[in-house]
Amino acid sequence: MPALPLIVNILEILFLMAAFASGISVATLIGISKHDFEGDCILYSDVIWTSPTYFQIEPQGVAKCSYCMGLQGIAVIVAFLYATYRAIVLVTNRFDMPIMRIIAAPVYATFAFLILIQASLVTMGIIYFCWDLQSEPTYANTKCGMFQDVEWQYYDGTRFYDVLKSAEGASWACFFSWFVLLLLGVFGLYKQQQYAKMGGSVNT
Repeated sequence: MPALPLIVNILEILFLMAAFASGISVATLIGISKHDFEGDCILYSDVIWTSPTYFQIEPQGVAKCSYCMGLQGIAVIVAFLYATYRAIVLVTNRFDMPIMRIIAAPVYATFAFLILIQASLVTMGIIYFCWDLQSEPTYANTKCGMFQDVEWQYYDGTRFYDVLKSAEGASWACFFSWFVLLLLGVFGLYKQQQYAKMGGSVNT
């Protein structure tokens, strides 16, 4: 296997595993958040202050949490299977099917786009929920993370901010991984077509 295709193959495997790990993290953290809130999703949820010391939460983001977890579940499976395939190609220097390069590029593009939406949903969902928490004038200048220390009556909010911010970071790391994979996939497809025009073959 020539040096450049070898490097591309190794990088592809590494970023597929990064997408796998970060995707599991996102799904797990969103799941933890739902567990702490009795199955409710607090992304984009409304906070209703009935007094300066008491508020209620009206969950609004159930579908959004389901989208985040479901999408990452599918992405994790795809990343693992394709990383395994690329690893077999790398180790054996066999079984490299040109059709896989043609399929990989649009698959990478699709996941990069969908996970960009997912990461944006998490980021904006946190901002929305925190804005509502800070809507009570008494707490206008209170950092969102400080609300973990208040007394929660119906939910376990003692780690909501830390969990969601970790999910946010993992989401953007996952998007970056799929975006890099898209670039690698397009480059690999381009090199494959170049070698095909020259009448040669190369494992990429």
